[in-house]
Amino acid sequence: MRDLRRAKEKEAERQKRMAEEKAARKKATEEREAARAKAAEKAAEQNRKNRDNGGDGDGDNDDLTQAQQERVDAMVQRVLSRYDTNENGRLDKKEITAMEGRVDFINRADHDDNGVITSEELNKTISDSMRKFRSGR
Repeated sequence: MRDLRRAKEKEAERQKRMAEEKAARKKATEEREAARAKAAEKAAEQNRKNRDNGGDGDGDNDDLTQAQQERVDAMVQRVLSRYDTNENGRLDKKEITAMEGRVDFINRADHDDNGVITSEELNKTISDSMRKFRSGR
């Protein structure tokens, strides 16, 4: 009888420990996702500021409508939230490696060929692609 009670207590402790570990993993995942979303939003905000301040001076975002630019910003956020694992607002070599099958995009996005893709480079590349699609090129 005592052995049965002890076994039940151990099982209850094990289940409690498992539930606590699961809750901790869930909380950590939620915190990572929130941090990624925050970093992506920060990058999008920086892109908006750059556009408002004339960006790089070539005016290449001027021909996109507000709705199109919002779509570009959303795409930049999705790319960063998916691949920017260290949440610094840009994609380094390790993160770029995770983008298997997207070699053409990666080559076009790294404008300064430094092996890092910034949110600004992502924005420019996606904007250029949207422009080409619109113009039928």
